[in-house]
Amino acid sequence: MVPATRGHHKGDDAVPRRHRTGPRAFVAALAATTTLAAGIALVAPGQAGAGLDPSVPQEPFLCTTEGNGLGQPIVDNTDHVGTPVYPETTPGTPDRSLDPIGWSEQCQADTVVEYRYRATDGSRRTLAHGLTTLPADIAMLDVADMVGTDRMTLGGATQIPYLYRYERGTLPNTRFVYSIAMLVPFQEYLDGGDSGGPWDDDSYWNGRLLFSFGGGVGIGHSQGDLSSGDSQMHEALRIGHAVVYSSGTRTSTHYNLKLGARTAVELKDRFVTEHGDPLYTLGIGGSGGGIQQYVYAQNEPELLDALIPQYSYPDMTTQTINIGDCELLEHYMDVLDSDNPRWEDWDNRKIIQGQNTIEGFTSSWQARTGDTGSSECIEGWRGATPLAMNPTFGLAVGEDDLLLPYASELLTKISLGQPAVPDDFPDFGRLLRTTADPDDWVEWTHWADVAEVYGVDPATGKARTPWDNVGVQYGLRAVAKGQITPDEFIELNAKIGSWSTDNVPESCGMVEAMTNASIAFFADQIGMCEGSDLDQYSARQMDFSTDTGSPAPRREGDVAAITAAFESGLEFDGRLGRDIPILDVRHYLEEQLDMHNAHQSFVVRERIRRAMGNVDNHVIWFLDARPDVDDAATDVLYDQGFKVMDQWMLNKLANPSLTSAQAKPADAVDRCWDTDGTPIAAGDDVWSGAVELVTSGEGAWTTSAPTEVDGVPVGACAAHFPLNSTSRVVAGGPITNDVYKCHLKSVQQSIDDGDYGEWSPSAQEQATLEDVFPTGVCDWSQRSVGYPGAETPPTTTTTTTEVATTSSSVAATTTEQSAATTTSTDPDAGTLADGTDRNDDGSLPRTGSDVTRLLPLAALLLLLGAALVVRTRRRATDVG
Repeated sequence: MVPATRGHHKGDDAVPRRHRTGPRAFVAALAATTTLAAGIALVAPGQAGAGLDPSVPQEPFLCTTEGNGLGQPIVDNTDHVGTPVYPETTPGTPDRSLDPIGWSEQCQADTVVEYRYRATDGSRRTLAHGLTTLPADIAMLDVADMVGTDRMTLGGATQIPYLYRYERGTLPNTRFVYSIAMLVPFQEYLDGGDSGGPWDDDSYWNGRLLFSFGGGVGIGHSQGDLSSGDSQMHEALRIGHAVVYSSGTRTSTHYNLKLGARTAVELKDRFVTEHGDPLYTLGIGGSGGGIQQYVYAQNEPELLDALIPQYSYPDMTTQTINIGDCELLEHYMDVLDSDNPRWEDWDNRKIIQGQNTIEGFTSSWQARTGDTGSSECIEGWRGATPLAMNPTFGLAVGEDDLLLPYASELLTKISLGQPAVPDDFPDFGRLLRTTADPDDWVEWTHWADVAEVYGVDPATGKARTPWDNVGVQYGLRAVAKGQITPDEFIELNAKIGSWSTDNVPESCGMVEAMTNASIAFFADQIGMCEGSDLDQYSARQMDFSTDTGSPAPRREGDVAAITAAFESGLEFDGRLGRDIPILDVRHYLEEQLDMHNAHQSFVVRERIRRAMGNVDNHVIWFLDARPDVDDAATDVLYDQGFKVMDQWMLNKLANPSLTSAQAKPADAVDRCWDTDGTPIAAGDDVWSGAVELVTSGEGAWTTSAPTEVDGVPVGACAAHFPLNSTSRVVAGGPITNDVYKCHLKSVQQSIDDGDYGEWSPSAQEQATLEDVFPTGVCDWSQRSVGYPGAETPPTTTTTTTEVATTSSSVAATTTEQSAATTTSTDPDAGTLADGTDRNDDGSLPRTGSDVTRLLPLAALLLLLGAALVVRTRRRATDVG
């Protein structure tokens, strides 16, 4: 179909949506002078959150309108800034053998409107031009199964065709792509919607607006992609809801939730301008999509009226705390303490990692290393630490597609010893970190993505980093309970060390493990990786020790960055801007070592309880997924969730004086179901004891749950699902997991407080602990250092605290490197590894860390493969 457009731009017509095939696990026009509230620019160093203007757009910034079916972006400059735009000798097909006609910094494109329908076989299809009757295969919706039909104009129909208007375009302020989907009568199409509008028949809209949020983990510098499944969410459209979506509220595009909030507000304002105020706005989304709902409910309280977070975490900034521990612990057990038989049984590893570990678990990583089991740290988070902390490790969304036409030119330049920077696309040199001036290079870190909050360290010119492990006694709970010996505990904490601030490129061996040998070779050639060793731990970035007598240093977080995270609301502190209903939903995935560990729902709940005094508006639903997800049961769960939330909201709207707790319908209670959807239990006490199970370690049971923990009875749902924790909880931290940097107390005070349980350190052992922790150990009774209003030590820059001499080196790995290609579990960005949507069948999006997608290396695989078939550009030929 040739889509109708709002406005006209040569090249918009007949541009198909491309499907991405590269490896992944983690993968109205304005004038050029217009200021965009689109992100950040890393400008003059200053204090955290100061001197970085959020009204200045992030740059470099890749335009992805073409990949989103909107054609090339509109030219707004001739200064080689942004994405080049080429002549189209054939409409809709850029001729990149010719010189650009200009560049686009602001990435605007004309709006495209299509009519799509759901077919009887469950597929989505687009109406062709000029139809006079509906397609024979269009599905019909039973009006009785829909929601809010009293607000629709149905003319007495008992069924309506599953036909919807699908609008896509770009947001002028934040630059991201957006979509609006809404059921419409066929008459709108017949009345001219097929050929240019009007697009204003809302008679089949039930008045409810669903804001669909995408997940994943990304680091900006791109306009991003729409998820076709999440933006046309079947579960919502089929009951009459309108659905809005944006690439800028997809955390696989970026993790700047200040920018995400600005994008969400801009998109909702656009919807209201076009269609009027909704009856209510409901949020939905998994992983990063769940995080956004909680953070926006805190920071933008008028945006959403109700939430359905799926596979939620409270936020990403505090999630990095325990993620940063993962590879330190894996490296310790595999390398520094490799002769300890305890770690040969992977079931034992959870006693210090907290997250689940399973002996006998099989996976691509397990096959490559020859281990007998695996852990959530590996299967869920491997690659996440360098993504968060290593400035050399990253890729913008869509960069692989945009690199393809320049492959021959780049390969030619590399062969001549020249910087790999396309003549027409200088921004690529900054993204690939191949320009001659390192000051131009993009800093690929989680912290730099939100430097408008964290600020820039004037000593290094890099974004301030809050990550810290000074005083953290890894395995404290394990030694207190006698699960490890005092000698093991002391050795662990003396040797484990921390992350260096002197980053170097990751190993080409790890790159090869995550992608393939061709990518690793190319990355090695341009300096994106170094060395053929596997180094799956990123040990080359660590400061560790091989001698207990010479304890390794710990890394000290930047207190200004910590304070900024709290004050900005990047950390969800449980402070809801207003009293709204929340339905926290997840599949139970612990036995799959999925990153969305089940206890995160209770982390959120306890933060809300601490801030708001009660959690009467917070409902938790679990659906078992052992051995795997049941799609039919998931579909029923979706339907029930939407309808329970609708009744909850209608009760509140009918009587605004009611609190969310008072307005609850009967089904809005904590509950859980077996895999096939059979109810297990429901009621106010079904999750009783969940917090105690997590903090005590008793939740990691294997045969049957305890009936009570610390005098608290264990409810029926809590007893059905083993609950694990994190390394910081094992180290004595609270379930809320929001202590970036702990206040310190002396080792003697820790002994007096009974922190070591059944172990009473001898005088020599105490002296050794004091050598390991010369500034003290964590006092978990206090909020984080840097928490606003708390007494804090002086602000520091991000440094490695030199507490002892250390052996800092890259451990030689002896693990066998098999030829099998490894990909991480699918992030919940809404697509599978082949680019197709994973949740079109109604299943919940299931994972959330787009790790290998964010490697620069995914681009290089396509680059190498395409080099043989892409036409050589004129200037590349001249260079050769």
